[in-house]
Amino acid sequence: MDAAHSRRVLEHIGVPSEVAGIAAYILFFERVRAEGGVAILKLDGQRGPGDNGPYTVVITSERLRHGHVRRDAETLDGAMDFCIATYGYEVWGIPMPSRS
Repeated sequence: MDAAHSRRVLEHIGVPSEVAGIAAYILFFERVRAEGGVAILKLDGQRGPGDNGPYTVVITSERLRHGHVRRDAETLDGAMDFCIATYGYEVWGIPMPSRS
């Protein structure tokens, strides 16, 4: 997933383009919560080399195909981009970008 696609999903739910980073993520989490979902952001200081990364994002919702989406990543943006795109596709019907 890329940041541009995540931005499109955030704009779809009304997050202004000037709101970015953690402020945009909180607005996204609030929307998930308002729809009955649960969002968890974990920063794990005990992870080291060879792990999947210190940032974990988990979203649970009956509206998701498998009931949840989770991503461990080296960056917060990487974890969030995946979860925002997946939730946007599965719950709101926002198409994933085509791969060329």
